[in-house]
Amino acid sequence: MWSQSKTFRANFVAEHTSDAPARSDLFCSLSYVKELLEERGRLAGLLKVGTEDVETRVRALLEQTDVLQKQQRRDAERRAKEQAGDALADAEEIKGVRYVAVTTDAADVGALRQYGDAMRGRLDLGVGLVCQSRADKPVCLVVVSDRAIKERSLRADDITRRIGEELGYRGGGKPHMAQVGIPNASEFNKLKEFVKASLESLL
Repeated sequence: MWSQSKTFRANFVAEHTSDAPARSDLFCSLSYVKELLEERGRLAGLLKVGTEDVETRVRALLEQTDVLQKQQRRDAERRAKEQAGDALADAEEIKGVRYVAVTTDAADVGALRQYGDAMRGRLDLGVGLVCQSRADKPVCLVVVSDRAIKERSLRADDITRRIGEELGYRGGGKPHMAQVGIPNASEFNKLKEFVKASLESLL
């Protein structure tokens, strides 16, 4: 009799605890759904729409952001072209090749490359040096026009290699555009004169 009672209790416990992990998973899932609903409600409040309109409103905001970002890129490209055109007024000629060196307040490397591309497109037969004007660890670009590459065998990556060997500034890139970093903005004039001297020896 006692043995049968023990067996019954053991079977009962086994039957009612075997699905404990499943119940735990269900509880966690319900808690997660509750959190999502609460978060959706808070988001709806911020967006000032009903909870059913949250997705539509978010999609509309993402589309507006995309349009604004594209417009900002177009404006940045336009400004870069205008600034590059102004900079070319100060270009000097080295054995038939135009050389211009300028600083710009480009906030990041992407903006600096836009400026470099704009300048390269206007150089015709020339080489440009474009450096960030920020005080700490500015990035500089050497750009070489297609004509200068083809007709005078000038390469931006060759120039930055010389910079690395002689001045110790690390950099590299491609024939049309190469990048180099300098310790601070006060090094710009030193770099400007070195690139000029390099062109004189290469041409």
